[in-house]
Amino acid sequence: METPEKGLPPLKRKQQRENRLTVIIMGKLGKKVRSFEISRRVIFWATLFLIVYIPASIIVINRYIDLRAIHLIETQRANHLQEQVTESKKRLFVSRERIAFLEKYIQSIENQKQTKKSAGESKQEVARVKAAAPSPAVSYKAPKQAETKQEPGPIVSIDDMVIKKEGSTVEVDFRLVNLKGGDNAVGGYIHIIGKSAEPDASMLWTFPHEKLVEGVPENYRRGQLFLIQRFKPVKGRLG
Repeated sequence: METPEKGLPPLKRKQQRENRLTVIIMGKLGKKVRSFEISRRVIFWATLFLIVYIPASIIVINRYIDLRAIHLIETQRANHLQEQVTESKKRLFVSRERIAFLEKYIQSIENQKQTKKSAGESKQEVARVKAAAPSPAVSYKAPKQAETKQEPGPIVSIDDMVIKKEGSTVEVDFRLVNLKGGDNAVGGYIHIIGKSAEPDASMLWTFPHEKLVEGVPENYRRGQLFLIQRFKPVKGRLG
């Protein structure tokens, strides 16, 4: 008696079973046992996808973290540069105001010189006319009056001076006041020269640092520039 399985190809079933994976899920006692088959190709491609996906994800995440850190650094630099630009604009505005005051001050000095020069030329012209005119037979000479020369007074003064000694350095604070008053601005250069109170000490300190020639700065233009209308606080450090 022949069995019904005799005419079936066993090799094909064996190959089909080898290409599939049987998964059995067991529940509690009394429950059904479920099983299903998964193709080995699906498992292969899923494993290959995970092998590629996990390193790629790590690389992408690390790259994102690096780019974020670079972005934060660049943002901080941009903010710092913006602050520097704002500060530079403020300093440029203040410098332009000082230059405008200096130009106005220089222009006023030149106008005064031009006025004095014109007055001197007119006096010389009057003197020439008088010298060319015929002298009368009887001339009367008026008594000469003593000419009084008015020396120009100080244009600035120093008020509220405070001297502090810290170790080997001395800090000097004072207020420079314009004595002209009104809208007339006064400009110039400040040099602070200090000397020890000891009788044997001959060393001098200067602010700003400048070579002294016979107790006077060699180049006064290297001093601290000032331009004031009313007053200006000044600070210096000697030592």
